This record gives sequence, structure tokens and C-alpha cells, in this order.
Amino acid sequence: MNPEIYLIRAYGRDDGFRCVPWGIISIASYLKKYGHKLLIADRKEGGYSLRRITREIRGRDIACVGVSAMTCQSQDAAFLCGHLKKMNKNIILGGLHYSIYPDEGLKIGDYVFKGEAEQSLLSFLQNGPAAKVYEPRPLLSLDDIPLPDEELMKRLYVNKSNFTIMTSRGCPYACSFCLDRKYRPDKIRYHSASYICDLMEMMNKSFGVAGFFIGDDVFTIKKNRAMEICGEIRKRGLKVTIGCFTHSGIDDLELYEEMKASGFSGVSLGVESGCDEVLQAMNKHQTVAQIRKTIEVIKKSGLRINVMFMVGNILETEDSLKATLALARELCLNGWVSYAQPFAGTAFREDCLKYGRIINNNPAAYWNDRISFVPNGLSTRRLRYYRDKIALTIKAPVNWTTKIISRIIG
Repeated sequence: MNPEIYLIRAYGRDDGFRCVPWGIISIASYLKKYGHKLLIADRKEGGYSLRRITREIRGRDIACVGVSAMTCQSQDAAFLCGHLKKMNKNIILGGLHYSIYPDEGLKIGDYVFKGEAEQSLLSFLQNGPAAKVYEPRPLLSLDDIPLPDEELMKRLYVNKSNFTIMTSRGCPYACSFCLDRKYRPDKIRYHSASYICDLMEMMNKSFGVAGFFIGDDVFTIKKNRAMEICGEIRKRGLKVTIGCFTHSGIDDLELYEEMKASGFSGVSLGVESGCDEVLQAMNKHQTVAQIRKTIEVIKKSGLRINVMFMVGNILETEDSLKATLALARELCLNGWVSYAQPFAGTAFREDCLKYGRIINNNPAAYWNDRISFVPNGLSTRRLRYYRDKIALTIKAPVNWTTKIISRIIG
């Protein structure tokens, strides 16, 4: 009989999307296809206390426990592993933080799996340990991952009005504040339209989910594929509302109109800055003029637009902040605004000390509503002033909230 595995998403103060832990869900679904028994737990949303996790592990024949964490969840991961070690279980570390800092993972666990781990973890379970640190083995076909079964999903918090799903892996862009490409595959891989609609249909019928948000970096990047998903939604008569991310420069009115007709109610657009020089420093591949044009096209389709701004980037000045505030007032759209964060594994992190100073030396405490980096010539007071002014302009709470994305899909 194959050993039983327990996978946990660690807790962290990361008030962004209320998204189920698709990383461990995908691994669990993939391993179950090959006969392994899986339990999953979500410390972030699911109410899984240490006592509950300990009780479940002791009550079953668990061979190893996997803990997944982003940097803001790494403190909880270390806390969990300290208790798991006392239970004499093999401890596996994964997720973004330990993909960047594998040595840190080996200090609190036995093995580290970097990046996409479905195939590498299956090999580990079938053949035994071959290394302490496993490199990523990205799946070429995402449809090889079965849909999550209902018993698996019942262990998680399901947001019925705004349930985030992932339809692809990868991004064609290389924004400086996002994970460097050396930590992620270059090739974008996609779930099929039928797979995505099967997932929506299952979540709608079994869990009453009426609103979905597609959490892909850029859902609209491949027109034919996005149109195919829209067509499949209409063919099945799915009565759902949907939101997603798009990117400046994707100005296809036909695409946005088809999205509107198939149940999409809004899109989210990363404006970031009202200054072309700052946008260029962010490697954002857009200009203020392109932003205006894309928004004009989207408005014609009838889709709502949610705009995202970011203050405190490299090359930020008082003048660039004034330009960003002016653009926010000009666009007159809802959205949210965050402070730029020097996350590990980003080009921003590598370059930021040339252009300013890091004032928060605890990476586990980095998040969108905290000032961690101050550009040269600016102060925390001025950053806070413009961030709050922009937040009021776009009707975003000054205090970060999980409720903003829900505006996209109503």
C-alpha cells in the first residue's frame, strides 16, 4: 500500500486573494492519480490549528508531511516543522520561499522541492530519496492533473462569490517586482477549455460557487485560447460571473466583447505608475499612453475595470508620485494601491540598494500595505501621503483589505 501524505499551506499575514492553496491541491490531485492517499490542510483560511493537525497526523498512518510557504508564511512553516520533528515524520518543504532559500528549508526539514513539484515528488515517493534538494520538473500538459475531488475540497474554505482558479502557469513578462525567470519556467502552459469549464461546473454544482476569479498572471495573453474558453462557457450555459487580469497593450475589442458576453464582468489592470521612466525601470513593457488606450478599449466592451497602482519603486520621485496621483484622478476607476516590496528572487530586490534603502529587514513581514523600501530622495512620510491619496482617489481602503477583488466580479 502506498504511504499517506499530509500537505499543509502555512499561515502568513498576506491579505491579498482569498485563494485556495492550488499548489498543494494540484500536487495532491496528481499523486492521488497514482494511488497515493492525501490529506491537505490550509493554515491560512481553513482553521487548521496545530492541535487539529497534530491530532489528524497521529490518528493516521502518515509517511511524510509537506509544508508549503511563501516568504510571508515562512515563520509559521518553521513553527510547524519544530512540532512535526517531535513526531518523527519526514518533513518536506516546498513553495516559493524554499524554492529561493532551499538551505533554509533543510534547517527545519528533511527535503526541499523547488518550483513545480508534482513529478519530482511522485518520483521521490516511488523510488525513495535521491537528493536533499529537488529541482523543478514542470508539467508540459497541465491537464495531466486531475480535477480535485470533492472530499479534498471539503477540507478547504471555499469563497462562493469569488473563488480563484488558475487556468495556466507562466507569464511572458518579466516585471522587476515579480519572481525572476530563473525561478520559473519560460514556457507558458495552459489547461484546456474543457478542463477549466469542468472545474467551474463542478465547483458551481457541488459547492454553490457563483463567482470566479482567474488568477493567471495575464489571462488575455493568448486570444484564441481565451475565446475558446468563453465559447465553452456559453455552450454549457454556465451561469457564473468571472474576473481576470489583463495587461496594457492587449487592446482587442472583439476579445473583451466575447468575454463580456460569456459571463466576465470585469478585468484588473496593473497600471502601477503614471510616470514612463518608473514604468521602464519596472520593466513593465507599457507606457502611460498605452494604459490610456487599453482602458478606452475595455470600456467600450462594457467590462468593469479595476486598476492597480504601486508606489515606492526604483526611480520614484516626488514628481513621479504626483504624476501617478494625477493619472489615478484622470482614470476615475476603482482599484487598489500597494507599496513596492523587495521580495527575494526579484530583480527589484537585486537592484534596490542602488536606488534607496531597505527599512524592513524581516522578509517574512513584507506585504503590500507596509513600507519596506524607501527610494533615494523620498521619506516614509511622503510615500504614505501619496499612497493614501491614491487609495482615496480609487476608492480603495487605506488599510489593505481582502474585499477589493470582489468589486471586479460584483
